[in-house]
Amino acid sequence: MRIAVLLLLMLSAGVSLSLLSGEDSGYLLLAWNGWRVEVNNLVLAFALLLLLFLLLHWVLNSFVAMQRGQKLFRRWRIVRRDHSGTRSLMQGLRQLVEGRWEPAEEKLLRAAERSQSPLLGYLGAAQAADQQGEVDRRDRYLAAAARSSDRSALAIGLARAKVLAEDGQIDKALVVLVKLQQAEPRHPQVLKLLHQLYLQSHDWQSLLDLLPSLHRQKLTDQQQSAALSRRCHLELLKNADNLHDAWRQLPKKWTQDPEMLCLYLQVLVDDGQADRAAALAQRELNKELDSELLGFFGRLESGDSAQSLALVEKWLAKNPTDPALLLTAARIAVRAEFAERAIEFYEASIAIHTDPAACRELAQLLLGREQPDEAIKYFQQGLDLVLQ
Repeated sequence: MRIAVLLLLMLSAGVSLSLLSGEDSGYLLLAWNGWRVEVNNLVLAFALLLLLFLLLHWVLNSFVAMQRGQKLFRRWRIVRRDHSGTRSLMQGLRQLVEGRWEPAEEKLLRAAERSQSPLLGYLGAAQAADQQGEVDRRDRYLAAAARSSDRSALAIGLARAKVLAEDGQIDKALVVLVKLQQAEPRHPQVLKLLHQLYLQSHDWQSLLDLLPSLHRQKLTDQQQSAALSRRCHLELLKNADNLHDAWRQLPKKWTQDPEMLCLYLQVLVDDGQADRAAALAQRELNKELDSELLGFFGRLESGDSAQSLALVEKWLAKNPTDPALLLTAARIAVRAEFAERAIEFYEASIAIHTDPAACRELAQLLLGREQPDEAIKYFQQGLDLVLQ
């Protein structure tokens, strides 16, 4: 429309110029770089200039349209390629979930090569290759994923750690995860994987150090944190080169834990400090009659057995139906050579809770007293429990 208006104005100007010129049609001279163009008719010159202008305008418009067409074509190809990549990605992810590793790898690799955001495709292809045991291809895809995105180090690192862990390379997986934790100390998935691999590798000290972060990120509740803390301290105590030093470094709350205390008491016994071990056991049992600690105290050979039995009978006066306490009394009575009382304690304990060890010990005691029929009965009772 604008071109038509411009053309009309130029024609009007030409006609007006022709009318004004009258008999004299005018003269036009163009000179440039040694070239000369002479036109004796001004109207004709004007028409030629108009034609030249229109020709240039058409050439420019054609060039602009061609450039725009090329851009549109390139954009169409990119969109078409992205759509194809997205379709391959969705198909590959579905096959990955279904466990169809080979076609999943093919589709996901195609998606990565056709997409402007190939990260997911490479990571999925790496997982599919790993499931097929193709370690070289897996590592190649992970490297391609790392090159494809500078801002996805976390996702790539997590994927690498997972495949290394699944491949049994726990130490290498932990190296990757520790670096990720330094960069992202609060990331839940990093902390979860560290928790899992520290447990798997029995790295109790590292797991103990990780517990505050797990709790702060609400990955463990209060009860779970306490249970993990107890297990870490217990395992560290079991594997300590010097248990005396480890015991001194133990938080006070865990020095009252029966299982940990029994470990320490056994070390005291092994070091020839049975009397000290007995005193510590009695002190804790006066606070609470724990069955595990009672079992240790009942087997502990130290001091005056008659005096120990008197203490246990004092506890029995308040807890007459505690099977663990009755069994402890029976064992101490045997050491004190009070056979009749030992038999009574054994029978009372077994009547409340039948324990194979108690049955065996009572049977042996009865054999020593030449009561084979009764001994066989308890041997059989204990054996039945073991076979069950």
